[in-house]
Amino acid sequence: MADEPQPGIRETTYKQPPTREQVPATEVDRVGVRNVEAETVIIRRGNAQAINAERVTLERSAARSVDAKSLQMDHSAAARINSERAVLQGSSASQVSARELRMVRSQAGVVVAREAHLEDARVLIFAGRAEGQVSTALTVPSAAALGAAIGAGAALMIALLRFLFRKG
Repeated sequence: MADEPQPGIRETTYKQPPTREQVPATEVDRVGVRNVEAETVIIRRGNAQAINAERVTLERSAARSVDAKSLQMDHSAAARINSERAVLQGSSASQVSARELRMVRSQAGVVVAREAHLEDARVLIFAGRAEGQVSTALTVPSAAALGAAIGAGAALMIALLRFLFRKG
């Protein structure tokens, strides 16, 4: 791969779909960064603590926090995502909040989405409207019921322990 650029952070241009209009972008390639703020951010095989941008593309990368109007993740991971439109392909996230979400062969812990399309995706807790192959472990109502059951069990256990130690 003689034509492959050196690892680092550089200014480049990005062809926006669907018009293919070129816009300036900040590219992070095979390095780790703390905070990135730009109009368009592209991270390839790198990582970032926090990303704040209009458009973000993560390719085989990781981020702790992503705030973006539009997010595209390909074989990447993020702890927290807040985006108007997000697409996760072969990716993982702990917490996703999006107006429009598409997940393909991906998984997430907690998802809050107004509209979600899931294809071969796994979600632990989901709130919103979903279509596609939806596989959730807990929905908001079942999570509430589980929490109530755990709370009732804990209250019963505390009452029993108080009764036992009061006698002895």
